[in-house]
Amino acid sequence: MQTTVIRYGSAGEPVSLSGQVQAQNQANLAFRIGGRLVDRRVSVGDAVSPGQLVARIESQDAKNASSSAEADLASAQSDTRSGAQQRGPLSSLVSRDVIPRQQYEDAQRQLAAAQSRLLRHGFRANGARQTSGTPTCMRMSPVT
Repeated sequence: MQTTVIRYGSAGEPVSLSGQVQAQNQANLAFRIGGRLVDRRVSVGDAVSPGQLVARIESQDAKNASSSAEADLASAQSDTRSGAQQRGPLSSLVSRDVIPRQQYEDAQRQLAAAQSRLLRHGFRANGARQTSGTPTCMRMSPVT
């Protein structure tokens, strides 16, 4: 072990260095909804801590997406209901050879497609409901 005593002395030659100063730790921020930034509480370089309010975002985009998803869901529900109601009568008609089997099979495919749309739009509407209910206050959340 070596010990050095520090003393005042004459200053040496001035040293000029160039370089870049960077933060040791950085966090990327991500938000669940898009929209117009209406209030920014921090600036570039400010220290922030978990849970701290950093911004408020206008959530009209999320509300519009939710309305659109609900309309698509209602349409898919109507198509599925209509297809299901036609299944019984068409089945009876095809069994009595009143209509061609192809017409019945086309109706079955349309019903299956409507049920698939119903499922897809149901998931989309559920996600949009959750997002549109999100407060517009955005808090810091590190992305990993």
